[in-house]
Amino acid sequence: MYDRIFVPLDGFPLAEQVLPYVTRIAAGMGIPIHLAQVVPDISEAPADPAHGLYQSGISAGARDEAMDYLNSVKRIFPAWK
Repeated sequence: MYDRIFVPLDGFPLAEQVLPYVTRIAAGMGIPIHLAQVVPDISEAPADPAHGLYQSGISAGARDEAMDYLNSVKRIFPAWK
């Protein structure tokens, strides 16, 4: 019936409370778990080139933070791929 479970996380402990249940369901069904976190897009037109570089750095930092967070969640549940 289902072939994967998608779990959106916002970085707060309340959202993470679903993880033990998701793990149990996925194990019982033999399906993978996919974690995601939304990273805001900073898409305003830059006022000058230096400003654009600054925005690019913020976006890259936000993506890196999100990946670090999701990887830390995966380490809590070693059975996850």
